Amino acid sequence: MGTQFKGPFSGFSGKTGGLVGRYVKGQFVITSRPIPSKKPPTQKQLDQRSKFALIVNFCSYIGDLLDIGFAAHTMKLSAMNAAIAYNLDHAITGVSPLFSIDYPHFSYSRGKLYGVSDVEVEALAGAKLKFTWTVSQNTTKLNKPTDQLSILVYNPTKQQYVVLTQAALRSTLTFTLQLPANFAPDDVYCFLALASVTGVVSNSQYAGSVAVI
Repeated sequence: MGTQFKGPFSGFSGKTGGLVGRYVKGQFVITSRPIPSKKPPTQKQLDQRSKFALIVNFCSYIGDLLDIGFAAHTMKLSAMNAAIAYNLDHAITGVSPLFSIDYPHFSYSRGKLYGVSDVEVEALAGAKLKFTWTVSQNTTKLNKPTDQLSILVYNPTKQQYVVLTQAALRSTLTFTLQLPANFAPDDVYCFLALASVTGVVSNSQYAGSVAVI
């Protein structure tokens, strides 16, 4: 049953008759109730569902990063949906039915802020990772020392994520991250991105894979 808001001429949420109402991005959207197809799915449809499930599962654990990194893409889509759409096109590898995420091409942030250069990640004793990078000395509105670094570390063996949204400033040139002790000796995938104090973001960068010690 649908719920009516603000009188008989406003939008509604839920199902009523053959209509479905939703509240999306500050607007009511009313569509017809979908009619289930009796045709069996094609192999192409099955492959797309498999790819979609891969990306949705991965993105569902890093919503805080996506809310920042894809905020500028939310005019018609939520940040989550924009990230899913981007990575479906860019970050899937493999041949049907064995698809997987292409981590070097996965992105949790897309924007025009300048990134950093010469990114390296080094495993230190005690399940720590040391990130280092270099920066341009030319300060512009897209390249400021106060831009904040975010970090994503993914452990595929344990299917666990470490997420930091304000790890360090661009100008610090280094940051040491403490991981859970049980991450050793697993291989982890590392990513970083930047965001300005005004919310402008960079493209996220793949920092590489490293074995935790």
